[in-house]
Amino acid sequence: MGDENWYRRKTWTATDRIEFNERNARSRGARSKAQYARIQAYELQQVGTASAIAGAIELLEQILIQWSSEAELAAVYQQYGQCQLLTGKPNGAISSFRKAFEAQRAKPGSKTTTHLDFGWLCITQPIPELHKEVLGVLDEFQYPQSFPIHTFKDAAIRAIIHSSEKESEIARMHAERALSAIGGRSIFKRHAGIGLVGQVDPSIEKKLRAIAA
Repeated sequence: MGDENWYRRKTWTATDRIEFNERNARSRGARSKAQYARIQAYELQQVGTASAIAGAIELLEQILIQWSSEAELAAVYQQYGQCQLLTGKPNGAISSFRKAFEAQRAKPGSKTTTHLDFGWLCITQPIPELHKEVLGVLDEFQYPQSFPIHTFKDAAIRAIIHSSEKESEIARMHAERALSAIGGRSIFKRHAGIGLVGQVDPSIEKKLRAIAA
C-alpha cells in the first residue's frame, strides 16, 4: 500500500489493523499519530458497513486512550458520536456530543459542527426535552455559515423546535430560511459542489413547508 493510502483504508481486517498500527507507530509525535488515526476512522465511517464502523470506533477510542492530550478532542468526540448514531446508540451519541462541547469550551479556537449534529438528532428522534439545550448550543457555537447545508440544518432545527413550542412567527422565519438554502450555492467558487444541501428527508421538508405556509 502506497504512502498516500496507508491511513485511508476502506477495510479493517486483522491485517489492516496490524499494518496501520505498525506504520502509525513510526509517525512523529502524538499529534500526528492521533491525526492519522482520526483520518483512518473517517474513511471507515464513510464506508458505513458494520465492520468498518466498528473499526472507526476502535480507532477513535485508541486516540482517546493514547493521545488525548494532543488530539483535536472536539472533532474526535463529534466523530465518535456520529459513529454511535450509526450503530443505533442515540444516548451514546448525545453523551459524546456533549463532550465535544466541553472540549470546544476548553479550547475556543476549536470549531466543529457538533451543535448541528446534536440538534438534528433531537428533532429527528425526536427528543423534545432537549430542545432548550439544543437552542443554547446553536447560539453558543454558531459561526459564519459558508455552506448551504450548515444554513439549512441550523434553520431547520430552529424552525421545528420553535414550531413545537407554538412560536409560529419565529418558526416561520427559520423555515423560510431553511427552504431557501436547499438550492443555495457555496460562496467558494473553487469548491462549488461542496457543502450543498442535497437530498432532503421528505418528512423534514414536509414539516418545514407546513411551518412556512
